[in-house]
Amino acid sequence: MRVKCVATLRKDLNQNTRDVLITRDFELTIGKIFTVYGISIWEGILHYLIVDVNDRWPSWYPVELFIVQDTLLPKTFHFKYFGVKDKRGVNALWGYKEMVLDDHHYADLMEGENNAVETFLKRKKEIDEG
Repeated sequence: MRVKCVATLRKDLNQNTRDVLITRDFELTIGKIFTVYGISIWEGILHYLIVDVNDRWPSWYPVELFIVQDTLLPKTFHFKYFGVKDKRGVNALWGYKEMVLDDHHYADLMEGENNAVETFLKRKKEIDEG
């Protein structure tokens, strides 16, 4: 799946998203097309896991900043619904195996844990080459 960045400002988000997110503006390149490495519903807001061209670090961004360019999800994507009471605030995940099935990978990746980052980079390469 690939998406094109069309906005980077907090004011471009709907009020519900602004109320939940503490982020001000987003450091993305408008017009750039990104590969999506995961999809989440966090606190009721849909997000894409992408890597900006200037770094190799993945981050979650609200979908309102993008328009979909290619709707096809990788064959290797998994899905899991966690419900509305997940302690991480994650309601649902779509993504590579470890993202969805390992209860610690999501948080470990966001915290930059070495094993999680290595796993992400491995899965990223597979998705990019897929």
